[in-house]
Amino acid sequence: MNLSAQIFSPAANAVRTTQYPVDTVDSPVFIFFSPPNITLQGSLVASFNSPEINNFDWFQYNTLTGGFDVPMLSQTAVSESHLDNLPGGGYRVHVWNGTDTDTTFTAWLHIDKLHTSIVKDTEGNLMKSAYTCDYLTLSGTVSIDTFFYYDPISKSPVRLRNGFTFLWTSDNAELSIPNKDRILDPNTTYSPPYLDTWYILTARDSFGMTDIDSVFYESIQVKPDFSFELFEYEYNSNDNTYAGDFTESMPPAEGDALLKVRFKNESKNGFSYEWIFSDSVKSDLFANELTSDLAYEPEYVYKIPNDYYPAIVATSEAGCVDTFKLEEPITVIPSLLEIPNVFSPDKDGLNDYFRVNFKSIKEFSIRIFDRTGKMVYKAEVSDMYTWEGWNGNVMDSDRGASPGLYYYVIDATGWDKEHYHKGQYRGVVYLFRSKE
Repeated sequence: MNLSAQIFSPAANAVRTTQYPVDTVDSPVFIFFSPPNITLQGSLVASFNSPEINNFDWFQYNTLTGGFDVPMLSQTAVSESHLDNLPGGGYRVHVWNGTDTDTTFTAWLHIDKLHTSIVKDTEGNLMKSAYTCDYLTLSGTVSIDTFFYYDPISKSPVRLRNGFTFLWTSDNAELSIPNKDRILDPNTTYSPPYLDTWYILTARDSFGMTDIDSVFYESIQVKPDFSFELFEYEYNSNDNTYAGDFTESMPPAEGDALLKVRFKNESKNGFSYEWIFSDSVKSDLFANELTSDLAYEPEYVYKIPNDYYPAIVATSEAGCVDTFKLEEPITVIPSLLEIPNVFSPDKDGLNDYFRVNFKSIKEFSIRIFDRTGKMVYKAEVSDMYTWEGWNGNVMDSDRGASPGLYYYVIDATGWDKEHYHKGQYRGVVYLFRSKE
């Protein structure tokens, strides 16, 4: 127990000191935090030259007379005196023993109340008038307690200095509250959360007492979002075929036409959706699809080489609308033809077919001639991924063409309308067979 002060209060939550306008002996102000709806009383302890035996006479301050003239308690022949169940006010104790001790000590006692409140309906929800699709407004109040002690000379009341700070928080880790420690009412955000959120207002006064209130916001907002997968072909050299599957991708992403894309709706709090697969600004095309099924995964085939910025427009049940659009494109690669100059159809699994390297080719035809001008192979290809290429046999027979130079003529058109005509794509390929 700290006996450096002659009057003290171990149960107090905070202590301040009186500050009188003129020079006077300062007195402690013991502060007790009183939560809402709880009637709290204070307590004081007096001691002098412990463990000496003294007499203690307690008095309460009388605001009508301006003096400590209201008797409270008298105790004789004790080492310290306790005064309990005290309301706020001023208290003085006279300590004496009839011989060498005769002194008084003064203390003030403040029952501190702090009240924090958020405007809400009877069920604890944010008032419907406080939010729309475009904004949300929080309204809070903080009421601090006022306490006066009295100047012993002038009898004038002196206000105990008190202020407060506050902070708006929430249970939503993604949420940023503007002016969270600067504006109590109205605190408006123009980006309301799409998740149901508890808003919490915490206030703290100058003595360290805190009080908290909260309000629930059942979100009417929507957050549109999606991911996508590209259908990608993979060449199998063992059987000279292409096979493919969807592969999850991140923008920017690219592939050749026909580029099939599967979209996954990852929106939050949506009720209906509009998929916009291509936009008129970037591609001179427009394709959309409406749905109310969150689990629906639409597929769209991009044909024309270009950059595409698909989007989703999501609408909440309350009618709030928001749009998510890719910032980086899905790119359909321009058409391309690359033609090898040698192949070896000797069935060793290596370079057994004469094929072309291609991107975004829509139409393709090929004719191959030997040195005498006799046609040994021809093909009209509508899907490049199904064309196996020339296996080195004469006109799809079982007779293998002789090793040597062959002439090809290719006529092709890309999905971007690029023409690969036979004048440009007339060349030679060498057929090589290993010696047995």
